[in-house]
Amino acid sequence: MPSLFAALGMDDQTEEIRNILVRKHTTARDAMISALEGVDVEARLRAAGLGDDEVTALRYRLVQPA
Repeated sequence: MPSLFAALGMDDQTEEIRNILVRKHTTARDAMISALEGVDVEARLRAAGLGDDEVTALRYRLVQPA
């Protein structure tokens, strides 16, 4: 994250984020999953113009085992 903040010209907020996660008794992973649960990603992709084949290909690339 520090390099992202630097690229954006922002002060490093890593410690502040860490403190918020501790205070809320969560992890960055769990916070991200919780945020994404409220987003219909497929609908957003389709609204951006992706078709069936593109959505299928993207899903495959994102969920295939490493």
